[in-house]
This record gives sequence, structure tokens and C-alpha cells, in this order.
Amino acid sequence: MFKANDLKLNIKQILAISEKELKLHLRYGFKFALRYIKPLVSIFIPYIILAKIFSLSEAFYFDYYTEYNFLLFLLIAYCINYMFGILDLYKETFRREKIWQTLKGLIIAPFNRFNLIVGLLITELIIIIPTVAIFIMICYILFPIPLISLLHFCSIFLAIIIIFMGIGVLIGVIDIVNEDISNLLSYSAKFISWLSCVTYPLKLFPRILQFFIRLNPFYYIFDLLKLSWWAGIDPIDAYKYISWQHYFVLFTMAIGIPIIALCSFERIYNRYGITGY
Repeated sequence: MFKANDLKLNIKQILAISEKELKLHLRYGFKFALRYIKPLVSIFIPYIILAKIFSLSEAFYFDYYTEYNFLLFLLIAYCINYMFGILDLYKETFRREKIWQTLKGLIIAPFNRFNLIVGLLITELIIIIPTVAIFIMICYILFPIPLISLLHFCSIFLAIIIIFMGIGVLIGVIDIVNEDISNLLSYSAKFISWLSCVTYPLKLFPRILQFFIRLNPFYYIFDLLKLSWWAGIDPIDAYKYISWQHYFVLFTMAIGIPIIALCSFERIYNRYGITGY
């Protein structure tokens, strides 16, 4: 009976946080709309550049990027860029609650602080999933793949969401203690993500820069996401570029980063508390 009541309490707390955050998102309409516009802008210029390059000659190709499929990868890039909002999700929420001086009430008993993390993630998923689903549907209409390939793609996409959530929690809990460090981490994560060939093929970058991109773990998870769809269309070509490193990096980050983030959340808050405002 105690466990059932405890579960009900946790669910109520999670739903209360989700409802509150969703209303706040909808309240600031312009900022909410920017989340849809920024990813579109991020793929607009690459579309123009790649379309121009491929229009010069049908013989042009960059690894698995061709005149036929580069639009597919840009549509997937929109979904990736749209997910970048998760990186700042917890930082912005924790900082707002610090300014309102309500953060301490959210993460101390009887409120379970981990319910706060889950509640915020659910809110973000409610915002993300409809838009991502629309773009996946567009990809499926333009570039149809078997159901098993679609499930493979979605499972990788879910793993990336978990990775972003973990990084977002880590940045957010550091923001509770030191906002300057959290800002530095946030910009660093976005810069590293930018150097991950989200929109452009690897071979389009200078050779020296390709070396550093290959050291970037984000490159492998985004590359795998794009190739997982392409594998449903041309598996022979796709699996020439998929290696064990892709899956190793994905599983390591999807398991390791959330564990590190949640442990850090507990330890950092217990040791340093809330600073600022």
C-alpha cells in the first residue's frame, strides 16, 4: 500500500511539473515559435549550397551524400537541431526558478527532485515529438523505408534524446552552483555539436578539420542516425560507412552520460546548495 501511494505521489508531482512548464512555454509565444524557426534556418543555407554543388554535375558525391539523398539528410538534420533545445532545458528552468526564489522548494523534500527532472523531460517531449513526427513522416513519404528500418531509426533517435537529456541535466545542475561555468559548458556543447556534420557531409570540410571531427563523439551518433535511414533504402552503400564505433559511442553515451548527470545532480546540490540571487 505504501509503494502504491508513493508511486501515485511521484506521478502527481511529475504531471504537475509538466503542466506548469507547458503553460509557461505557451505563455511566451515568440520564444516558443523561435524553436521551430531556428532549425529551419540552420538547414536552409546548407540546402542552397548542396543543391548548387550537385547541380554542377551528377558525378559529384561526398561519401553517402548524393544529389538524390541530400534532402533526406537535411530533414533529419532539422530534427537534430530541434533537439538541441534539450541542452538548455534544465539550465533555463533552474535559473528561472532561482530568480523567482522557488528552486529550493522544488528540489527539497517532500518534493522528489528527480521528479522535477522527469517532469521537465516529459514537457520537452510533448513539445518535440509532434514536430519531429511531422518531419519523419515527410522523410517517409519522400524516402520510404521498411518498418524495421524505421524502428531502428526511432530507437537511435530516442537514445540521442536520452544523451541530450543527460548533458542538459549536467549543465543545469552546474548552473545552480556557478552560472558562468554552465554557460561555458552550454556553448561548448553546442560548438562540439556543430562540428558533428549535422548538415554538411564530412568530405566537404578541410582535411585537417576532418581529423578533429572524427574525434568528436557527436559525429558518430548523428552519422549513425542518418545512415540508419539510408540503410533502409540502400543497405549495401549505408553499411560501408557504419562501423562498430558508431554503436559503441551511441550506447556508451546513452548509458554513461545520464548516470553521470543524475549522480552529479545529487552530489553537487548536496555539497554546494544554491548560489546566486
